[in-house]
Amino acid sequence: MPPGRAVPIVPRMKAKHHAVFLRDPDLPYLEARHTHLRGSHFELHTHECFTFVLIKAGVSAFRYRGGRVPMGPGAVITILPDEPHACLLNHGQDLAYSQFYLDSDWLAALLDQRLGRAPDFTALTMGVVTDPGSVRSFRLLEALVGSDRPAQEKDAAFREHMLGILTPALTRTPALKPAPVPSRACRAPERTREILAAREHLAANLERPVPLEELAGVAGLSSGHLVRTFRNVLGLPPHAYQNQLRVERAKGLLAAGLPIAQVAQDTGFTDQSHFHRTFRRFVAATPGQYQAAG
Repeated sequence: MPPGRAVPIVPRMKAKHHAVFLRDPDLPYLEARHTHLRGSHFELHTHECFTFVLIKAGVSAFRYRGGRVPMGPGAVITILPDEPHACLLNHGQDLAYSQFYLDSDWLAALLDQRLGRAPDFTALTMGVVTDPGSVRSFRLLEALVGSDRPAQEKDAAFREHMLGILTPALTRTPALKPAPVPSRACRAPERTREILAAREHLAANLERPVPLEELAGVAGLSSGHLVRTFRNVLGLPPHAYQNQLRVERAKGLLAAGLPIAQVAQDTGFTDQSHFHRTFRRFVAATPGQYQAAG
């Protein structure tokens, strides 16, 4: 692709759903996607990485940090790691957007180097902004991913444009006021250790369903107390959280080129159909679409 030429956003399609994933070996700290949805919700979910989204067409609602925010063309959405969120579409509505998943450690190091500090992202009040500078920077980033520019030049440009997305939100005083909803890790500090132990147990046993009674025993809590506290700390109930962990592991195996049927088996799904349905609920794309990333 010639330098400076924008990546095609969402081609004209007859299909109801379309997702294209991009992984650029010169930019190993990110994964990009271009998506078209029609009347389809994302399952409530989280990411371990930072997520940045630019809405290209359509309108929707963004469920995030205890509220719902309308979003439309030109909205830039910043999603913090481990914060539950969902995209809410009405039947028949269309939404087109581009998205970056960015490694959290890489982004923190970039801001520490360039700004002299690693900001407390949990203090940001807004998940949705409409700053023209952020939109321009996002579009410049899109043009970089998959381009044939030299690797070092591409990496340097990506860093500069990434700061262009973040700087408006980080330098505005209103955006740095305490968030109306505390970060999830602080909502039940007296039980965080027990819930993290339960999470680690789920992560270590992805190949099988973990009974609630077993998980409660690991955490040292009653089953009812475990479910309530788990959701309060991590944003999802244990069963949904384990499915998300399975999907995240599956994404790594798919990106490595393993056959879809083997990935389904290795991540504890009962069959390929079950894997396909669950993956699509959390990713809004099929395992095949994800694996076909350029």
